[in-house]
Amino acid sequence: SSGPARVTAKEGSAIASSQARMGEHSYYYSVGKAGDPERPPVPQPQRTCVERVAAGAPEATISSFSFEDTDALVKLHIPLAGAGSLPAGAIRCDVRHRSFDLRVTTAGRLLRLHVPLLHEEVEPARCALKTRAGKLLLMLAKAEAKQWFELRKSKGVGDTEFLKLVPDSGETRTIIV
Repeated sequence: SSGPARVTAKEGSAIASSQARMGEHSYYYSVGKAGDPERPPVPQPQRTCVERVAAGAPEATISSFSFEDTDALVKLHIPLAGAGSLPAGAIRCDVRHRSFDLRVTTAGRLLRLHVPLLHEEVEPARCALKTRAGKLLLMLAKAEAKQWFELRKSKGVGDTEFLKLVPDSGETRTIIV
């Protein structure tokens, strides 16, 4: 076999007409472009060693994220430009049964999302952290299939157990990406 079949627009077709009229702004611009031998493949960025952030380096709080509650997981979608091309070891998350501390080292500064008291307990051994092109995905595995109305635990009316909870306590599992 000589490789994948090349897809082209038929002469005089609506696709060819759109490509001729609109150029690279055509909805069908990519037809006939994939696997083009004249076009070299786009090089992938190489991950390199993480630079150390100085002790007094600026630290910024990650304040923009979305929160998704499913039966078994709580997912945090954290927008971060260039997340997929960060060097190995640039992302670290310490997960405990009731808290997490996410730290991202990028361009001489430290980005941090710290939740000292989660709404409910999680199982650190089943938690995961993934990078995508423009975001981080932190998946917290629930200890019990309860609905979470918010990420952080807050004291409710008549909540007598709240004051007994100790923030950032328990064994830590560190995830490094």
